[in-house]
Amino acid sequence: MFDENFYAAEQQSQQLKELIVKYQKNISPYQLKYDSIYLLANGFQQFIENWRNESDLECIQLMKESLALDDNYKQDINFIIGWIYAQKDYYDEALKYFLNLEKENPNYPGILNSIGVTYSRLKQKDKAEEYYLKSHNKFPLNTLYINNLAQFYSQNKNIDECKEFFLKSLKINPNKVLTLYFYGYFLCKQKEFEQGIQYLLKGLEINPQSSDICNALANVNKELSDIEKSEFYYKKCIELEPMNGQFYEALGMFYIDEGQFDQAIDYFKKALTMKLFRVNYHSTSSNLAFCLYELERWEESLDYYIQSLDCPVIFDTTLDIESICFILDSIQIIPLNRKIEIINSYNNSFLTRLDLIIENLENNQIKYFLKQKQGFYRQFLSTQAYFKFVQPNLIYMNEISHWDLFID
Repeated sequence: MFDENFYAAEQQSQQLKELIVKYQKNISPYQLKYDSIYLLANGFQQFIENWRNESDLECIQLMKESLALDDNYKQDINFIIGWIYAQKDYYDEALKYFLNLEKENPNYPGILNSIGVTYSRLKQKDKAEEYYLKSHNKFPLNTLYINNLAQFYSQNKNIDECKEFFLKSLKINPNKVLTLYFYGYFLCKQKEFEQGIQYLLKGLEINPQSSDICNALANVNKELSDIEKSEFYYKKCIELEPMNGQFYEALGMFYIDEGQFDQAIDYFKKALTMKLFRVNYHSTSSNLAFCLYELERWEESLDYYIQSLDCPVIFDTTLDIESICFILDSIQIIPLNRKIEIINSYNNSFLTRLDLIIENLENNQIKYFLKQKQGFYRQFLSTQAYFKFVQPNLIYMNEISHWDLFID
């Protein structure tokens, strides 16, 4: 379910959580520590709950504890640990588990395909193709494996091979919605819009609840400048998955492109109340700040710009910083005290961007304040680093000696 529709898996995850809570009530805390199935269920539920947080690996530790306690499910748990590492983008770690499992049981369901996917993510094309073909040759009627092979060829610009395998998949099962979605969207990306849209619409006719197809049709119609249809399908996505923040962000971007900033603001704010990937938290906050900036709602704009920088950022923030500096330098639009209040409300990742902001500021009052704040942050982080990394490793018991050593 997770592979085909993570949103549905997130919804079902709550039922698993309720079962875990019921189970806990009937078992003593001591027994739970050594209950392999409980640890497995708890670890997987935590993975689903926190999977958008790429750095959260506590769920894997629970899986490993489960693995150490029960040989009956050894292969399954090894597969799940590798699969979760892959979902968290730790592909080297995932590959270790998958290859060990293949060595132990080359007939384990899905193992050849999973190794192919992992090699593909590691950009090892030859090994990826080898395992995709192994998987296909062993299970020639499995459309999931055929589709993965087709997508592999699509990613590597082997268009003819891609089409060949998608058509082979559709010959086996002409009503497989996922294949119709993949192939239809692939054709649209090749600018074969008429045929691609036909496949997408056929898939939607079979499964009117497919948010993937609605999202594809929204994007395709937007590219074709059919604004009315594009808006319809974006809204359909939200109707189908009302708790999926990425669709609210997508509709917000649609309204930005149409210059409808008020509408965009509503959808970006809604997106920020939901679970998002860290990159989406940043982009949504940044785009929301941009809309407010365009409408000259300066305080709100500054607030959301700094919020976007306070998230872990993985792409260029030059335009955001230029906008922040414009607002901070303009004496008339926001009182100095209010600017300082807004800056003070964010403390997490903001420090790494302070150098750039200070460098571009002209207002000496704000520049001086930010330099003071920067110095305070660095003192605070140094102290935290001492307590976390230095103190636990010292053999002296005298705390004053610890501190003297740290200052030295």
